[in-house]
Amino acid sequence: MFQFQTGPSAFQIIVDESRLDSSNAHQFLCEFDAHCPDIIHFVDIDFTRVELIDSSGIAALLNIRKRIHLPIPVALRNSCPSVRGILQTLRLHRVFQLDDNCFDLDQQNAPIC
Repeated sequence: MFQFQTGPSAFQIIVDESRLDSSNAHQFLCEFDAHCPDIIHFVDIDFTRVELIDSSGIAALLNIRKRIHLPIPVALRNSCPSVRGILQTLRLHRVFQLDDNCFDLDQQNAPIC
C-alpha cells in the first residue's frame, strides 16, 4: 500500500510496505502517476517501513526521478541501514537526497523534525 499527500510545494509518498520489489513496483508507479500533481517543487518518499528493495524497486525509483524533471529534488528518507547501503552502493545518493529528516508539506525543504 502507498499513501500520497500533496501540500502547496511538496508531494509526499509513504511506502507502507516492508518491500519495494517486483511484486509491487509496477503498482507503485501506476499509483504515482494517478496521484502526482501537475506542479510540485519537492518529492518526499518515506521509506520507514521498507526493509528490502530489489532491482525492480530501484527501477521504479529511477522512473519516478525521470518523470520528475530536474531540478526538482526527490528525497528518500528514513531508510533502514540495509536499504540505505544498497542505495549508496549503487551511487543513488547522487540522484536522490538520502535524508532522515521530515519535511513540512506546506514549506519547501523546511525540516519539521
